Amino acid sequence: MNEPNTQRVIFFGAGAVSDAACTFLDKLGFKLVVLDDDPAQFERPGFKNAECKAVDFEDLSALQITDEDMLCVITRGHKFDRQTFTFALKSPAYYVGMMGSAPKNEKCIAYALEHGCTQEQIDSAHFPIGMGIKCYDANEIGFDIAAQILQIHNEKFPRELDHESLHAE
Repeated sequence: MNEPNTQRVIFFGAGAVSDAACTFLDKLGFKLVVLDDDPAQFERPGFKNAECKAVDFEDLSALQITDEDMLCVITRGHKFDRQTFTFALKSPAYYVGMMGSAPKNEKCIAYALEHGCTQEQIDSAHFPIGMGIKCYDANEIGFDIAAQILQIHNEKFPRELDHESLHAE
């Protein structure tokens, strides 16, 4: 029997896109952690099985990120993307993704370089986050993000196809 997807996916930001991505990733068995500075955001339906934590995005030093974690920078209104992207790049996480437009992402990259990140760290990140399919709303973007996370996770932790479960009645 295959082990489920048990790695953590940590969302910096509890907005509508994180909600949608968590809905899909929850069905795939990932451990979900959602961080936001506004605890009222944790009431979204996609977070019902997530560990939700109120944080100060200006000081994330207490977070314990491992080399088996996947990090998604999707702060509401992109208010804290620069800080969280820089923090994520410096962490040992094997996946860092950031949502945003090209001009916004360029500002985050410049900030990260000014705050001690290397070009190699930046080149290893995924921005814009997701597979790059054309999306029109938060649900489609959440699906796009979940697909990329699953693809990268399965490349790092390959498993055998479970034929029996595919053909179960």
